[in-house]
Amino acid sequence: MKFIHITDPHLTKSNQLFNIKVTNQLVTAVDHITKNHSDAELCVITGDLTHWAEPEAYTDLQSILQQLPMPWHILIGNHDNRQLIRKIFPNIPVDENGFLQYIVPTSAGDFIVLDTIDEGFHHGIICEKRLAWLQRHLKEINNKNDVYLFMHHAPMSTEISGLDHILLKNADRFFQLIKTFRSIKHIFFGHLHRSFHGNWHNISFSTVKGTAHQVAADFTKNAPLSGSRELPAYAVVFIRKDGVFIHDISYLEENTKFDYE
Repeated sequence: MKFIHITDPHLTKSNQLFNIKVTNQLVTAVDHITKNHSDAELCVITGDLTHWAEPEAYTDLQSILQQLPMPWHILIGNHDNRQLIRKIFPNIPVDENGFLQYIVPTSAGDFIVLDTIDEGFHHGIICEKRLAWLQRHLKEINNKNDVYLFMHHAPMSTEISGLDHILLKNADRFFQLIKTFRSIKHIFFGHLHRSFHGNWHNISFSTVKGTAHQVAADFTKNAPLSGSRELPAYAVVFIRKDGVFIHDISYLEENTKFDYE
């Protein structure tokens, strides 16, 4: 199974953020995906869809994503507004408490989308109501299908101090819930604006650069969060019986291909 992972487009009404034309960069990503990966089963966008939650930015996002040749699914990020998303994307599923949590059946298993927003804050949280929803559905799946979790906030330390202040606040509680479910194969998230892959408590995880700005890889202790003008990317993910395999595609680096002799 092949799918596309996009994250953190941070669209604005003006198309400008940190002197970056963020709308243009998402349009270019969608064009590149359409040209090169139209055979993907679906696309998931892991949050921070807009930067200031402007209605016009969400309308632009909807128009751009509709150009994708495959179904697409969105998550909410800390820069987003839950009520506006539900208004502009009326078909997005919500749970019984109004959180943007839902399950996408795929040929590789169940993609479970989580809502990690703590409104008014940049860090994330999965409250007890949301955790109960997750636990109920994991029990219903009961290891019959492979499960892949999608969320905006990372639950583990990145060693970048500026990011580690705004991660999932109750990561330990989250892990205590999921650790007994062997069906969970991988966690995908956004928020970090960097390529970041690894293994957390024996569960593999990954994120990819945003289509907007990036975060500088400053590992100095207590350094403030800093932006970076590194080129954006999206990820092409292959799920096979023997694992999860991810290619980060730096789509603005065109015409770099050459032949080996």
